[in-house]
Amino acid sequence: MAKSDHVSALKRVPLFQGLSDRELKSIANDAREEPYSAGQNIVTEGSAGGAFFLITEGRAEIVKGGKVMRKLGPGSHFGEMALFDSSP
Repeated sequence: MAKSDHVSALKRVPLFQGLSDRELKSIANDAREEPYSAGQNIVTEGSAGGAFFLITEGRAEIVKGGKVMRKLGPGSHFGEMALFDSSP
């Protein structure tokens, strides 16, 4: 995905609305794409939140206690608290 596509995706995240294009480009420049395989854990419940995730392709599920709490797809995001605090 091109950096310009990252900026477009970030513009749709409520947390980043109100930021200038310059600020969004700065965030996009620090972003990196991480591919995950089907069934692979991205974050484990109770672990320190170390990153903000924005789904650009595919699907993910939020599972708590073995139960699917929410299904996520392109444009969905999670891990916002990692931007402010790394505690679980």
